[in-house]
Amino acid sequence: MRYILIMVLQRYKIYPEIWYQIVPIFSKTVKIREYSKQMKIYANN
Repeated sequence: MRYILIMVLQRYKIYPEIWYQIVPIFSKTVKIREYSKQMKIYANN
């Protein structure tokens, strides 16, 4: 996954505006995933 991100980064160095749109969305999905993991752990206890 990280490798793909690096590839995309290298390809789109010219378009930082695109990155300012993509990065927050990506970090949001990661946060949601982490949150759901924590909720599962909490539910199991």
